[in-house]
This record gives sequence, structure tokens and C-alpha cells, in this order.
Amino acid sequence: MSEKTTGKQSKNEIEIFKKNYLDKNLNSNNTKNHYAISYNQPNSFDNILNALKQCKNFERPDGYFFDEETATLYIFEHFAFDCSETNRNGSKLRKNISKVNNEIESEIKNSAHSYNSTKAIVQGYGVKDGNSTIFYMGKDGDKYRNNYIKNFKNQFEKHSAKIQDYINHCKQEISTTPNKIITIFVIEDVTMGGTYYKHLNGMGEPVILLTTKQFIEVFANSKIDYVFFGMLQYSDLIICDRSITNDNLSKYIDLYNKEFFVFPMMSQITVAKKLT
Repeated sequence: MSEKTTGKQSKNEIEIFKKNYLDKNLNSNNTKNHYAISYNQPNSFDNILNALKQCKNFERPDGYFFDEETATLYIFEHFAFDCSETNRNGSKLRKNISKVNNEIESEIKNSAHSYNSTKAIVQGYGVKDGNSTIFYMGKDGDKYRNNYIKNFKNQFEKHSAKIQDYINHCKQEISTTPNKIITIFVIEDVTMGGTYYKHLNGMGEPVILLTTKQFIEVFANSKIDYVFFGMLQYSDLIICDRSITNDNLSKYIDLYNKEFFVFPMMSQITVAKKLT
């Protein structure tokens, strides 16, 4: 982190998100990969994007931008979720990525020669067959869907409960009382290979969180002003404001009527050249 704050060191979550979804397009003044859903005030689309572009990495929340000209404080809080099983220690996918990365780091460190490997990262469900596990594409779509809903809701509600703490921390940092405070959640689906609807026995369209009934219901009961949504497999950035909650819910997708298509595991290829 390039500046001192009154909190712990930032994890740079907002900076990473900006690189993944904003930098390529905003630096070229190209916003074709950014679109808004149900905006009452179209001009606010650009205002919020610009605030994200200028926001500073922080901790509690993950980022903020204080517009001194209008005395407006923009608060950004990021969280990611996926379609894997979760428990009190986190998601199966996150734990398996960490395990594989630790193994690779240790192997590279102890290797006397150049290193290469192909390792499997498991995020889904398999069928035990003796000492091995077989993974089937297109299976367990209802389980992935239920994980998606549960993981998103848990993360949204957990971070929503901390909003006042985020506001207080930012006020302490800027040493003034803003005229207006805008709260923004920056949400990311990091399921490996992407989250798709199942179509017949194959892969259908990607699941866009902000077009689902389950999102609208959670968002409507919160005090969050805006939501940015990105998907790991796409560079598209989708934005909505609270006017989305005034829409007829019947126009949004009820995830409980759907099954998902998710890759249960994927390979990670690593190549490292030994420097002499």
C-alpha cells in the first residue's frame, strides 16, 4: 500500500478488481464492456465508475474515494464467492487453490532443475471409485446452484453488517464529515471456468447475479446504494443502483428453477525455469 492508513495493511482487493475489469477499457475511454441495469439517473453511471477508478486501497472498507469538491464519500467493499461447498473455514475451492499453490511453491524451492507440473484443483463434486475420484461434467447442477445462492447471501449479509464501521473508519481517515455518503459493494464470482446455466445436458448462458430474483431480494433489504458485479471468466462489469428493486420481480430469473453447469475440477499448469 502506497499510503498510511489508520487500519491494517490493505489487501489490494479493489486494485486487483480494477485491473481485471476497468483498466483496459477506462484507459482507452472504452466502456463497451460496462453496462448498467435499471438506472434512474444515467449520468450517475459515469460518476460511480470514475469514483472507482480514483478510489484508494484501504482496510475496513477495501477502498474509498473522497470527492472534496462535492464533499461526497464513496465507500467500496469487495467480496468474492464461488459455487463450491463452504464451511466455517471457507470455500472448498479457495482451500484447494491454496493447497496446490503451497505444494508448487515448495516443489520449486526444492527443485535442482527447471520445474513443470500439471495439478488438479477441485472445486466440485466427484464420485469415489476405489482410491480415485471420477468427475462428471454436467452433474450436480442443483448442488452448485444452492452453493451459489448460499455463498453469495452469506457474504453479502456479513459485509452489510459492517457498513457503519466502514463509514466511521473512513470519516476518521479523511478527518471531516462528508455531505453525502455512497456505499458500493464490489462483488466477484470467482468460480473456476465460470458459472453457467445448464442447457439440456450442456453449458448454457453465464449466470449474471444482478439479473436474478435472489440478488434483488437481498439487495432490497440492505442499505447498499450500488453494486458492481464481475465474473472471473469475463471482463464485463455490470452495475446497478437501488432503482432495480422497484422492478417487477417476475422479470428476473429465479435461480431455484435452474440448474447450473460448473466444471468440477480444472488443471493448473506451472512452468518455472531455474536461474543459474
